[in-house]
Amino acid sequence: MSNIIKMEVQQSIKVLKSKGWSDHRIARELGINRRTVKRYASGSKCTNPHTGKRGPVSQCEPYRDRIKEAYQSGLSIERILKTTHGFTGSYHSIRRFVKTLKVDQPERVHRMECEPGQEAQIDYGTLIMPARPYKAQPTR
Repeated sequence: MSNIIKMEVQQSIKVLKSKGWSDHRIARELGINRRTVKRYASGSKCTNPHTGKRGPVSQCEPYRDRIKEAYQSGLSIERILKTTHGFTGSYHSIRRFVKTLKVDQPERVHRMECEPGQEAQIDYGTLIMPARPYKAQPTR
């Protein structure tokens, strides 16, 4: 179960805040916690304009263009973390953020280049032996 308050209460918080009411007064009037009023008044539970999802805005949001460009150029998330100067978030926050970018990353193909006859390769794939036909025993 989520801790999201009803839409009419959210709208009431926004309207009363725009009229200049304090968080404490709004909380007392609506019968909710003061921290809840502060959270909804600050917009941390509002919809993110880039992703359209509800919840707090990612720490990666100010670095969106840099992270997207680095990921499209083929850098790993660890390298992005090291090259994004001024970013104080973690590896996992960038990893979650990259998943929301919806960047088409082509599958990498590793080719082995060698001259004919230079090396031998063995394929250890699965081998299925054909079933032997059943031979009836001669009757005596």
